[in-house]
Amino acid sequence: MEEQPKVSLIDIYEITYEPWWLSMWFKISLIIAGIAIFSAAAFFFYRKYRKKVEMPYWQKALADIALLEKQGFDKGEIFYVKLTHIIKDYFSRAYDIPLADKTDTEMLETLKHTQSVSSDMYQQVRAIFEGVMFIKFAHQQAATERMDADIKKSRDLIEAIQQELKKSKQ
Repeated sequence: MEEQPKVSLIDIYEITYEPWWLSMWFKISLIIAGIAIFSAAAFFFYRKYRKKVEMPYWQKALADIALLEKQGFDKGEIFYVKLTHIIKDYFSRAYDIPLADKTDTEMLETLKHTQSVSSDMYQQVRAIFEGVMFIKFAHQQAATERMDADIKKSRDLIEAIQQELKKSKQ
């Protein structure tokens, strides 16, 4: 019998072959990608569900008046539309009176018949709202002076009402 030559098997890979998905660089990059995805998800959930700190309605009204003052008084009608909106919103929140959908005249009539609004406060609000009629017929110099005065009146009115409401709560 003849002896057959021994055929040796030759490995295709090195003895220490390691698939790429088991290599250290892949595991590290997978961990980094997981941390990045988790961080992005946590950031978006935080932004979506965080509690927004709202300032009190009276501070918001004062801030809106200050912003209106910074914007300037280029157009009197737009100025008074914004100012009356701020005052309506303030009175709506301070006295729980629905004023958002009312005209200026209806608002004044509602405030006149509201027990919680004093006659002095009503007169101050009425004086501010009369500025709308004044502005239509006044020249620019007088209009600017009137708007400055109404800004100051509005600020003083809100601060006076807040003082009155604090006293009534105590």
